[in-house]
Amino acid sequence: MYQKLLILIIFFSSTCLGFSQEKSTDELTELVEWVYNVDEGIKLGEKADKDVIIYFGMKKCVPCRFIKKYAFVTEEFKEYSKKFVMVKIYDDLDKENTENQEYVKKYREIYGIESVPTMVLLKRNGEQDSFFTYVRKPDDLINQIEEYYN
Repeated sequence: MYQKLLILIIFFSSTCLGFSQEKSTDELTELVEWVYNVDEGIKLGEKADKDVIIYFGMKKCVPCRFIKKYAFVTEEFKEYSKKFVMVKIYDDLDKENTENQEYVKKYREIYGIESVPTMVLLKRNGEQDSFFTYVRKPDDLINQIEEYYN
């Protein structure tokens, strides 16, 4: 009798827990088409006559996770991002890879990146803007980018 009751309690508890948990940001699939090399991204931008957005972030950064959750995984931002060449630089993915760390450091210095998440906008006309970003819904990021075009 007690065994059956215990099994029922465990079953219902695990079922309720399973339904109540949201996916972690690690499980969310980004819809943005990323380039992972700045020089390659700039060349692609020139070839396609598109502006380039370089996203500096970190996997452990909470605001970076919000950007992923509320923008990068949405259809709305996926469509918007097609107007640009999107470059992604995460500097906490492989601390053992000194070549990667030097690469990240180089571009953080070139673009004056002091904190993440930061977006660098390289316009075709040669203008460059950068901004720290924090989002809670998809159009937050779109609106922030659009401010640099008005």
